[in-house]
Amino acid sequence: FTSSDKERNGQVSRHVEADDLTRFESVWSIMENAPHLTSTKSKVVVPMFFNFMLSQYYIFHSDDPDSRELNLVEILGEFRCEEWPREELGRKALQKKLEIFLKTFAAVKGPQQLFKHRTLLQMFVSFLSNPDSKLANLALSCVLRY
Repeated sequence: FTSSDKERNGQVSRHVEADDLTRFESVWSIMENAPHLTSTKSKVVVPMFFNFMLSQYYIFHSDDPDSRELNLVEILGEFRCEEWPREELGRKALQKKLEIFLKTFAAVKGPQQLFKHRTLLQMFVSFLSNPDSKLANLALSCVLRY
């Protein structure tokens, strides 16, 4: 929201829309707070995460060796989304989305029941060495659930 969107009394007009990252965060916070949904709908949720990693995160972080090792293109098959142009991706937004996904998976009890759980574990382990301590801690939370 910009300052021009606010009225004099500090309220935001109901005609103003939230940005994409805020909507993304709101939807995934529901999944984080209802981990049984993540478990029961893992054949939808996990490919969404893999698509994010393949079409956004690894496009921005093209030097990441895990992108080649995981072979997400083969795993996703026909469910693969088109890649985003690198110039449209922002480091902070990608970081925030990855944190949101990791929080969602860290909330699941018994992640062995998730679709492609071995690939997920491999990804979580790879993030343990991430220089960002917040991501590494979230990845550790995911690994410890196994």
